[in-house]
Amino acid sequence: MEDLGTVLPAARAIRDRLAVSGEPLTRGALARHLRAGGTSVSNSKASALLKTLRSEREPPPTRQYRGSGPDWQAESPRQRRDHGADVNSRLEGGDAA
Repeated sequence: MEDLGTVLPAARAIRDRLAVSGEPLTRGALARHLRAGGTSVSNSKASALLKTLRSEREPPPTRQYRGSGPDWQAESPRQRRDHGADVNSRLEGGDAA
């Protein structure tokens, strides 16, 4: 079987497009899109790609999981307090300046 690494970038792009359109990531959908893009892929290779893509997935966002990465920072209690005060003053007709 050909190395998956050569097809993996295209498979990731397909995974992302399927997610945006709300379509499920299945072996059939993955193989169909790869083939439509000119990549020859067997069912066994599509299965291996699907397994790899599913293992790379991040958990869905929840209240506890709000982001990740080097530029993501949690709000401090002070930031939450200050933001809440700003919103509350605008709702009460206070000065938002």
